Amino acid sequence: MATGTLAAAAVDMNMSISAVSRQLCLLEEELGMPLFHRIKRRLIPTDEGESLYLETERMLHHFRQFPEIVNEIRKDAQRQMRIIVTPRISSSITSPAVATFMEEHPDVELSIDVQPPGFVERWVVGRKFDLGIGALPARHSDLETESICRVPAVAVLPPGHRFESRSTVSVESLSEERLILMTDDTLLGKQMADILRTAGGVQKSPIRVNRASVCCNLAAQGLGVTIMDPMTPNPMGAAVILRPIKPTVMLDFGLLFLRGTQQSKETMRFAEIARAQAMAFMQNLSLG
Repeated sequence: MATGTLAAAAVDMNMSISAVSRQLCLLEEELGMPLFHRIKRRLIPTDEGESLYLETERMLHHFRQFPEIVNEIRKDAQRQMRIIVTPRISSSITSPAVATFMEEHPDVELSIDVQPPGFVERWVVGRKFDLGIGALPARHSDLETESICRVPAVAVLPPGHRFESRSTVSVESLSEERLILMTDDTLLGKQMADILRTAGGVQKSPIRVNRASVCCNLAAQGLGVTIMDPMTPNPMGAAVILRPIKPTVMLDFGLLFLRGTQQSKETMRFAEIARAQAMAFMQNLSLG
């Protein structure tokens, strides 16, 4: 998939096209699932193939970092801290917290990784990161969590929408709109479904997306309305209008630590700064 064609892959691997094709067939046979559709001599990735490729790319990304990690261990000259966060809070909470922390600790080598909630939990438990920041509740029993930000779910509207003049928007009203929803395999997607279930579901075919920021961008373009936490669309400013939904639904975000581990003073200081930034965001939050 990285090269785009079987011929390019063969050149990259210094193999014949037929040899690469045989290797691909053997891999599919070993995995027990097709990775590509064969359509008129073209290879189109299957959903399984796309998922395997993305997962492999993540693994290779960290494998490529191995020499750098070894060098840092050998030098032992700089303190390191690794933090993993979900995209929804990366701009409103994490970025300002990083700026404050680096002013205080310019000698700390800080690594920030932005990943979906499932990876945040998995990699904190796997000791790949010192601290996770993301949506709660966490599903993994080996995690200790602390809520730092509890905010109301909001309707994200394009400017000029008929709901702009309202101070709140009912779930029943939203169900009549073209909705832009997160996919059901995401935490926010499940939360959206729970919210809309109280109004009897949606009346128009929704647009489904697996990235919260894309939901907000599509809403800004007037393609529909989405339900979101107020942090995700916050960087968009006047490009969108935010209105709390009724009945009120609260969304929770917090810190994730591996249970039973002792954190460094730098990690605990970053957690303290993140708490303060979350508090400041909630205090300054204006929804109409």
